[in-house]
Amino acid sequence: MTATTGITIGRILFPVEFHEKSVGIFGVAAGIARRFHSELLFLHVKSHEESAGTNDPSRWPGTNGDLVSQFVRYADTELHQQIGVELNGLNLRSVTRQGEPAREIAAAAREQAADLIVMPTRSYRGFYQYLIESVTAEVMHETDRPVLAAAHLDALPKELTVKRVLCGVTFSEHSQTVLKCAGRIAREFGAKLTIAHVTPDVEMYGPGGDYVDQPWKEELVLSAKELVAKLQQHTGVEGDFAFESGDAGAGLNRIAQQVGADVLVAGCHDSGGHFGTNSYGILAESRIPVLSL
Repeated sequence: MTATTGITIGRILFPVEFHEKSVGIFGVAAGIARRFHSELLFLHVKSHEESAGTNDPSRWPGTNGDLVSQFVRYADTELHQQIGVELNGLNLRSVTRQGEPAREIAAAAREQAADLIVMPTRSYRGFYQYLIESVTAEVMHETDRPVLAAAHLDALPKELTVKRVLCGVTFSEHSQTVLKCAGRIAREFGAKLTIAHVTPDVEMYGPGGDYVDQPWKEELVLSAKELVAKLQQHTGVEGDFAFESGDAGAGLNRIAQQVGADVLVAGCHDSGGHFGTNSYGILAESRIPVLSL
């Protein structure tokens, strides 16, 4: 991260999983690489079984030949999706590692000086939805690099389109970095920016059922508006304002749907709010890609 522009993306790490979710988010990685003129680094972490040669080499472990071409061939053969054209003009490189996936992804991001990790996430229902996928959750915990993931992105976007960026902020200093990053992304894509804050729940239980504590809500909204005004003053980033209350993930998802956001930027290392402790829940709830800083 840089203090002046908010985000610099010279190299994107793309952990390859031979699964439709990986192909689904590939268009996002390629689109960002094209927009920011980044190197796109394909990474495959080999399991011990693959390294021992127990897998069929004609399948898709990414262990034989060029990883990029194998990924393209997998998408074409298994999913009938043509993704080769998305690679035209991009600066590409591929590496393989062996070991525990999350640990190796975090290590590769550090050793390769990646500015961003874009990785697939498989979505689950019920309780497991909030676990996301253990690898993604572990990577978000292990790395200090921004991680962009999507839990509900199944189809490959023909072209990465970002018309509105949603930025979730809290009362922590880290939100300045988050807002600068969101502002930079909005500028790069010519998109509109909505700055959102989710407060604690304003619903109270009393005689006759639930009700909204209106004075408390008004006070929280006022505090949120003052927060956003200070952030805009310190960062110089302008945008619309949106407010929700309750669960952070559900609140940001409602705002995203209301404003038609294409990507959500939120701080997963926040300590002055409740985004950081709910970063996995935010990703699990969101119907759009989430960039966690």
